[in-house]
Amino acid sequence: MSDYISSQNIEAEAVENGDTMFRMRRLCPKASPLISIIIPTRDRSNLVKACVDGILHRTDYENWEVIIVDNDSEEEETFSFYRNVLEDSRFKVIHYHGIFNYSAINNLAVKSARGELLCLLNNDVEVIKPNWLKEMMAYAVLPDVGCVGARLLYEDDTLQHGGVIIGLGGVAGHSHKRRGLGDPGYYRRIDLVHEMSAVTAACLVCSKKKFEQVGGFEEEHLKVAFNDVDLCLKMADAGYRNIYNPEATLYHLESISRGSDDTPEHVERFRSEVAHMKKRWQKYINHDPAYNPNLTIDREDFSISWAPRVSRVPSKIDFDQWGNQGR
Repeated sequence: MSDYISSQNIEAEAVENGDTMFRMRRLCPKASPLISIIIPTRDRSNLVKACVDGILHRTDYENWEVIIVDNDSEEEETFSFYRNVLEDSRFKVIHYHGIFNYSAINNLAVKSARGELLCLLNNDVEVIKPNWLKEMMAYAVLPDVGCVGARLLYEDDTLQHGGVIIGLGGVAGHSHKRRGLGDPGYYRRIDLVHEMSAVTAACLVCSKKKFEQVGGFEEEHLKVAFNDVDLCLKMADAGYRNIYNPEATLYHLESISRGSDDTPEHVERFRSEVAHMKKRWQKYINHDPAYNPNLTIDREDFSISWAPRVSRVPSKIDFDQWGNQGR
């Protein structure tokens, strides 16, 4: 592998990845870019504190700033936490007032971000491996890459996110959800860096320039759900590749601070977001180019679809070509 990397002039190195395997690790650029880490939050200071502690004490990349976007917090513990972190000049707190709108909150933060790269991070994400930000940044700086996503685990170490499959469950769903720790997944996809059509914004790194180029998050039609999928598909339409990188591994408690989405208002909002995605991205929903059409979209386990999702009667041209191969 080292010979191949050298022959292709790739800025990378071969490293062991298990007893009998190697992987290619992208090297960080010599001039380490500033990364703006954006964390939306509303109260639940224990969550955001754990998230920030991971950045401060368990992250081996140093050139970053943190923008905490507060959405109408009320608890004194939250404001006390803000006062503490603001003693560090790398932190800033900005405020978004009104009903929760994930897209608008992040778009607001991007306007004040100084970094060449953005790291979108949920307040209920906790760092596990110190190299997470380096690993994601090393791909995000590549000129043909749009969004880079991480491997995210639930508290019980089962998989929460291994990339997003378009069409799964109707619009989009997470690959290999609830697979156990050590399970390599379908053809080792859980453990390998590879291209996906989309990744989750619970932990996502991308270029600020590319984010702005594709118009950022959709604020009007995708206030809560699918805004990250929409962003990734806009990146894909602009010619960029979206990458899942399992070397960046973190815990994700998944929306614990936002609560349930089962009120009538939330259900209606979700239905409208589904309708928008189906209208805007039907070509990807019909066929995710990063997912074999013979596999199911009813489950997250990469099992064979039954009945088949695609069918095609062989034409006379096909039969003629097959016949000529044997001559």
